[in-house]
Amino acid sequence: VQLGRKFKNKPQIINIAKTYQSLACAYDNIKKHDIAEEYFDKAIHIINKKIQCDGKTSEEVDELTTIYCNLAFHYKELGSFDEAFDNLKTALSYASLVDMNSERAAKIYHDMASIILCNKFGNIEDAERFARQSLKIRSALFPDESYYLAMSKYVLARALIRKGGCDGLSEAKSLLSVIRPIYIKTLGEDNADVKQLCELLASLP
Repeated sequence: VQLGRKFKNKPQIINIAKTYQSLACAYDNIKKHDIAEEYFDKAIHIINKKIQCDGKTSEEVDELTTIYCNLAFHYKELGSFDEAFDNLKTALSYASLVDMNSERAAKIYHDMASIILCNKFGNIEDAERFARQSLKIRSALFPDESYYLAMSKYVLARALIRKGGCDGLSEAKSLLSVIRPIYIKTLGEDNADVKQLCELLASLP
């Protein structure tokens, strides 16, 4: 792709970046992670080059948010939790330019909490804080029986269980009891996440 001082066909540049990102995700799916990283880098480079020439618009911001979220998943799959978390922070910085009270922001907060919980050395207070922020945003967007809201409650419950303490465990048990029927209805009783949720709930005093 030839990049000049100005982009005469802006939609085409975004579409090229989307194609690079799609290729990156496809290579991740077949475990060719090195090639995936190359295409993620290409997507980021071409958008940043466009921003340098033409300034930043919501379209570029949205695409960069998506790329960094997918990069976070890429590193999570590799077990590189610090890199995954850093990419989610970058994604959040772009999402904040559009709307910090959106479902996208709520999902990033949810994923940040989840990444911390994947790391046995993660800061549990941060995990709880991010989970509560995700829950706060989704509570304003979705009804009580929403699966999206239930996901935020689930990650918060997991953080509270890791944190320990009578109050935290009591809150976790209450959260899990509320979301259990929602998870079963949405995913089915044989789903692995449902089984894990039920096991956690049964383990609590």
